[in-house]
Amino acid sequence: METEDYYLLLRKRFVDPQVQQPFDVSMDELTDLFGCTRRNAQFILRRLMDGGFIDWRAGRGRGHRSRLVMLRDYGELALEKAAKLVETGRLAEARRLIEEYADSRLTYAFSQWLAGQLGISRNPEEEDVLRFPFYRTVPALDPPLVIRRTEAHLVEQIFDTLVAFRTIDRSVQPKLAHYWEVGDDGRSWTFFLRKGIRFHNGKLLTARDAVYSIDRVFRLNAAHWLAGYIHKVEVMDTLSFRIDLSAPVSCLLEALCTEQFAIVPEDADLLSDADGFARLPVGTGPFQVIRNDESMLVLEANEHYSEGRPHIDRIEMWVWPGYAGIDTSQIPQHDAQLLYFEASGASRSLPSLAQVEAGSVYLVFNQAKQGAMRDERFRRGIRHGLDRRRMIEELGGLRHSVAEGFLLPDQLPFGETGEDADLSLAAETIKQSDYRGETIRIFTYAMASNEQNAAWIQRACGVIGVQAEVIALPIERLAEPGVMLGADLIVAGEVMGEQPDLTLIGVYTSSRSFIRPLLAEADRQAVDAQIADCLKERNIEGRMRGLAAIEERLKRSCSLLFLYHSVQTADYDPSLRGITLNAWGKVNYKEVWIRRHAGQAKHGQD
Repeated sequence: METEDYYLLLRKRFVDPQVQQPFDVSMDELTDLFGCTRRNAQFILRRLMDGGFIDWRAGRGRGHRSRLVMLRDYGELALEKAAKLVETGRLAEARRLIEEYADSRLTYAFSQWLAGQLGISRNPEEEDVLRFPFYRTVPALDPPLVIRRTEAHLVEQIFDTLVAFRTIDRSVQPKLAHYWEVGDDGRSWTFFLRKGIRFHNGKLLTARDAVYSIDRVFRLNAAHWLAGYIHKVEVMDTLSFRIDLSAPVSCLLEALCTEQFAIVPEDADLLSDADGFARLPVGTGPFQVIRNDESMLVLEANEHYSEGRPHIDRIEMWVWPGYAGIDTSQIPQHDAQLLYFEASGASRSLPSLAQVEAGSVYLVFNQAKQGAMRDERFRRGIRHGLDRRRMIEELGGLRHSVAEGFLLPDQLPFGETGEDADLSLAAETIKQSDYRGETIRIFTYAMASNEQNAAWIQRACGVIGVQAEVIALPIERLAEPGVMLGADLIVAGEVMGEQPDLTLIGVYTSSRSFIRPLLAEADRQAVDAQIADCLKERNIEGRMRGLAAIEERLKRSCSLLFLYHSVQTADYDPSLRGITLNAWGKVNYKEVWIRRHAGQAKHGQD
């Protein structure tokens, strides 16, 4: 331990004496505190005295108490220690150190200092480094297994797909594959890969990697909607391969644009254990992961990226659970900064981007098990009991507007069909149902806004005579079928990607979504039939009409209740250019650059 660590131990044990105030203490107390022998304790005391931390007067003879004086303010010392930890990348240790004191003065001082470390800096190697906080770790970056928007976004920064979807004209463009051919019957697709593409570890991309990656998607996610259409994927030669389908799929190319089909090296499962690859993945994308732990995720620019090196040299996502203690309003306005969602301070005057997200927070009933959830009267009673406008007003935050579907109002084929809340009707409908006073379980995945939503719904249920309890679980745990099916209700959300039709096909067919496993058997069969028809449609408009019919069926039976749309935001400094929000409300780091004014310092923070 370093000398200041021993001093902090003293301050934690002897909290009452003030600085410069002498107090009595025995050597037995000190040996117990330091966990060492009497001789070593005397050595530690000498170190503390030499370092100017304490004044010490030993008692004469055994059993006599000694006199100790604290000379340093513990808050200043703890702040110095925490700052050293942060500067060496040990954020988790710094966080635990500050949390141990539970001192609001120290927490505030640390938040001010920490805020000043965020944003854009230029390190001694002349690299542009972008730092921003995020409220949790991101250990699951394996493309076929991502289930959260942040992970999906990061996958797009780390990996490439065979082809890319261009939103401006909804066309499919070459990416790792520079050309493709399709047979006359639409069942055989041949792809030709670009030469000279390298993974982050230096390995050259070949057709074996592409075939392995596609096969791996279905091995890790056997319930993927495309799995039933894949007859065979085989290597033709070093840079070409073929996909044979059992039946034509109109949107095969669009599906291959999605992050799940990002190309990984053929030895991905051998590079490390499964969790290791997910934490430190290897791709061909514009950024490579060099660190990912409880303190931070660090991405570095891929010097040899096939589409041109990124402008930003290094991205550091500092993990700070719940943004606790980070006072973003203290970030100097000249520090280039990128703040997502709740990290954004209300008092800030930075430029920001905002968009209402296509997607919705929703409530789904578990009709896969026996009970009141199968009674439409009960489901409709809950629907009448939820005043969604009041929910938005009371909870605030990023909750924007009442949702009547996954898409925004101007995108809904059938328009708004929702009903207003009616508490009297809700209570009466519940009484007429099969509900008999049992406590229903509302599951959600652990996140502040989700837990607030679930607690609000719990209170609303109580008003209409339904007893409920809230259970918040990590999303990976909740996504396990056995766990999911233990819920009566699930509060969750879905954000539409750049291709909303493919997002919805996944929502309605995946066993890992929070909707399909909970549907009644008749609904699942109707969904499958409608999806099969959708996959025959050659354009997105036709597919969206079929998907809207699924949504309407689930809404009319109150199997799926839409709550609200959220607004996506990102604050940033004016010196950051190339800032745009994608469908997930995230920034494409590949296009971000910094406009430095003439005369700016070349070293240190701007």
